[in-house]
Amino acid sequence: MKCSFCDKSDFKNIIFKYSISQNKNIKYYKCSNCHSLHQYPMPEDKIIKKYYEKYIETKKILNPGYLKKENIPLLFSERDMTFSDIGFKKDWLKKAVNVELGCANGHFLYYLKKNGAKNIIGIDISKKLLTSINIKDVKLIIGDLSKLRTKSIDNLFMFNVLEHIADTKLLMNQVISRLKKTGKILIEVPLTGIISTTFSNKWRFLMPDEHLHIPSLKGLKILLKKYGLKIIGSKRFGSGYTTGMIPFFLKYIFDKFAKTFCYGDRGAFLVVYDNN
Repeated sequence: MKCSFCDKSDFKNIIFKYSISQNKNIKYYKCSNCHSLHQYPMPEDKIIKKYYEKYIETKKILNPGYLKKENIPLLFSERDMTFSDIGFKKDWLKKAVNVELGCANGHFLYYLKKNGAKNIIGIDISKKLLTSINIKDVKLIIGDLSKLRTKSIDNLFMFNVLEHIADTKLLMNQVISRLKKTGKILIEVPLTGIISTTFSNKWRFLMPDEHLHIPSLKGLKILLKKYGLKIIGSKRFGSGYTTGMIPFFLKYIFDKFAKTFCYGDRGAFLVVYDNN
């Protein structure tokens, strides 16, 4: 086993986490070099497929409210904040090919359309999720980036996708082959660090069969550099507490500190080709 981000083979600190799909504890291993986390052994393809076939039902249990239309205004507000935090300009959406990988039931596709994007493509592996999307003039694709022409993407959005991908190398090769030389990538992803270490096996982003590889900031930077990419805008946020875990005012304070002092357990990144 090699780390999907830094390619090292030295691991430590096994964390056990219960898998609903497999009805047993699975193991996450921490890379000794970059401190990213990896589920091992990897679940079989049929287990992953079964998991996503029941994704809507699973989220109702693990993350109530996720995918609901009632949360669209909150999502739009969060995306506005993310764009501002990392320096992504909404003008870049116009006259551009905008692709969301892992579009789920299309809430962000709707955001793109509301903000002036004309050429919008949503990609997901779940046919059930895609069939729930009803947005005029938006192209939907079941599968992955291999379904697109080479050098055809201006803006690629990957919100909480990287950690779901079993074959990180395959994904990154698809990304650089489809992204234009002037293209931009927006990545949002959980990040290991002080919060994940503190919460250990109770960390909110340890989700067996869904979150397979979770990078540290160091691991993410190494991965991007290998493919000729660099980060030009970033923001870390999230205290590790979800709504309901602690009183709201405490969560607000902890979240504010995590964002202010850049140690949050999630990160948003604006990525481009490194032309130096």
